[in-house]
Amino acid sequence: MNCPFDVGGQMTCGLTARSSGPLARIRPPRLLTAAVRQPTVSLWRMKRRSVILATGLVLLCGSATIWFGNDVALSLESSAPSRSIGTVAKGRLENGKRLPASGPNFRSYSRLGALLGRTAVHCAVRAAVLEAYGELASSRPELRFVYGETGWPNGGRFRPHRTHQNGLCVDFMVPVRRGVGSPAELPTPVWLKFGYGIEFDQHGRYRDLSIDFQAVLAHLEALERAAGRHGLAIQRVIFAPEFHRFLAATSEGQTLLRRLPFSSGDVWIRHDEHYHVEFRLATAQQAARFDRPKRMSAIRAPEGRPLSADTLCRLRPALETSA
Repeated sequence: MNCPFDVGGQMTCGLTARSSGPLARIRPPRLLTAAVRQPTVSLWRMKRRSVILATGLVLLCGSATIWFGNDVALSLESSAPSRSIGTVAKGRLENGKRLPASGPNFRSYSRLGALLGRTAVHCAVRAAVLEAYGELASSRPELRFVYGETGWPNGGRFRPHRTHQNGLCVDFMVPVRRGVGSPAELPTPVWLKFGYGIEFDQHGRYRDLSIDFQAVLAHLEALERAAGRHGLAIQRVIFAPEFHRFLAATSEGQTLLRRLPFSSGDVWIRHDEHYHVEFRLATAQQAARFDRPKRMSAIRAPEGRPLSADTLCRLRPALETSA
């Protein structure tokens, strides 16, 4: 039976809405169309849920990789001693060692940066940095520290820095206090260039944060002692010259300013949110004046020459085991 349809989609075969009989039970075509569309809608919803689930898994795996990736890479790195070649401005590094992303009283400026390998140093530098943090965790447990960029595991050009090429440079973000004086960590989000974009005023203030200059002194003193115990010496400290007067507010600060080689000249970028520390490798004999343990300072090569810091770095695990 050929039945024309009206504009509303109803059959016009002489039937009305109140017609009775078998034909009155025929389902209108538009309801049939909706029934056919139902599986398509369900399939689209399933696909959308799958996309959301896959996106969530990718984000979860990515976050886990960023959070734990540096620690995994650190556990898999070679045990061979590091070797610094050339200078901090033109050099390279062999067997560089990553700094851990966090510790009891410190953290990296960025877990992503650490994962990418931007926090690698000479093995002796790593030992000195961690030992200084450990000393401060005991003597000043309320303080919190953040370290910045150091260099690639293989050294070389390290943009945007002009140095950091041979594993002997470390940027330390300034320790700060918030508001009434409670210790805090310098914020290092990506929109602040991981902390490098923060600008302190001439008095060492940024919003509700103020630089804890006494904590800076305590850290540098601990770092100097630890460096000496690991065959190193601090070669240069770059910190905003206008802040030196705050370091010199105490007699201990004045002594440290005379003892450590602070840079007083102009540098290509203002070092207000971090202080840049350069180390140099010392011989065992030179390191002894920093109260280095006699067991390490007295070691000499068969021909009588003092052993280098590279050699000491390789021998240290065995010596500590036998001590």
